[in-house]
Amino acid sequence: MTKATAQAVGDLLRAAARELDESVRVVQNAAPSELEACRQTVGRIMGAIYLDVLAPLYAQYPELDPEEA
Repeated sequence: MTKATAQAVGDLLRAAARELDESVRVVQNAAPSELEACRQTVGRIMGAIYLDVLAPLYAQYPELDPEEA
């Protein structure tokens, strides 16, 4: 993957993670069981985004990691 492609993918997936996080806020007033189910599902998705895509991308291009900037 080129650095430009890695940058674009990283930007898109970080934006997706923000949207997923917002989806949990939307269901804050739902029944506790629904909120917990949403949190667990969103957590698994965000974990997969980070572990399966972003972490390897940052290993290849550490300068793209926003926490390293």
